[in-house]
Amino acid sequence: MRKSFRELSKRQKNRRTLLLYRRNNFEPHPSNNDDAGAGDMLPGPPAVHGINEDVINDFAEVSVSDASLMPLETNDESEADDSSNNDNCSLSESSTNCDDAISDDIRDWAIEFDITHKALTRLLHILKRHEIDVPVVDARTFLNTPRPHSYDVKNFSRGQYIHYGLGRALTTIINQTPQAFLGRTVIQLDLNIDGLPIAKSSKSQLWPILGKISDLQQPFLIGAYHGYSKAPLSEFLQPFVDEYTVLQTNGFEVNGLMYQIQIRAIICDSPARAYVTCTKSHNAYFGCGKCTVKGTSINRRMTFTDVNAPLRTDVDFKNRVQPQHHLPNISSSFELLSVPM
Repeated sequence: MRKSFRELSKRQKNRRTLLLYRRNNFEPHPSNNDDAGAGDMLPGPPAVHGINEDVINDFAEVSVSDASLMPLETNDESEADDSSNNDNCSLSESSTNCDDAISDDIRDWAIEFDITHKALTRLLHILKRHEIDVPVVDARTFLNTPRPHSYDVKNFSRGQYIHYGLGRALTTIINQTPQAFLGRTVIQLDLNIDGLPIAKSSKSQLWPILGKISDLQQPFLIGAYHGYSKAPLSEFLQPFVDEYTVLQTNGFEVNGLMYQIQIRAIICDSPARAYVTCTKSHNAYFGCGKCTVKGTSINRRMTFTDVNAPLRTDVDFKNRVQPQHHLPNISSSFELLSVPM
């Protein structure tokens, strides 16, 4: 036997009260007055979306005005999350505000837990089918995923490149953490370049250019290349080199303050280091990037046995004192930026 309204828990009362509120405010009432004298039944159709008469009779024990005074109860998990959207969404608010809060919560949840677009789209369809108002039912539109034409996609000879921008990234970080830039006029920049495979069935690979302000923890994306082989270095680095040259020469302004930038370090593993410096691979005879030692192949392994070999210097590197260390007829774009090599 169904419990009467007064015997329900607070949570169940809130659920039924919310349903009553929505029924009386958003459901069309019949134009005839055939049921006008039907006891203390509230006006409206006898059944709403599968709600039987027992439920409606339970609602008769609570007036609509009482419903607007009864706050919705959230579960313990959502209370622990301290979501401001849920706290601000009550029965006394408009349906539009509540729907916006629900959409914001779903959006935050999908991003926080890395929900796939396919799963999120399925969830939105379920909510729509059960008449929970969501603005759209496609995950990409719901999350405001940027379309490809939002950025300048450059077609390289072996793939595609998107340049998000060093100046844009630095401006965003300065606006997010202004206290970290008080009294600062020079920004020391660390760069990282590395490649990673993104598919097991092909040679598809991604090469991002990442940056980080030397004394802050937050990294940021400057540009990214995708292709099925490495891009020619001159193509890959040219957008960054062009922008960095302008910023280094003219500086850049954020909130009325001028900043200068300097590259402090370029951080790469051995294969990526050889790629960006246009030198022989780390397992070549003259592949050591720190000194001029010549390697010896022992049991098919390149071994560097001379621990007292002369160290390389920037001057020796740029003058190609040991030409066997460098790739022929090519130089790194970083040499144009006066970056220590």
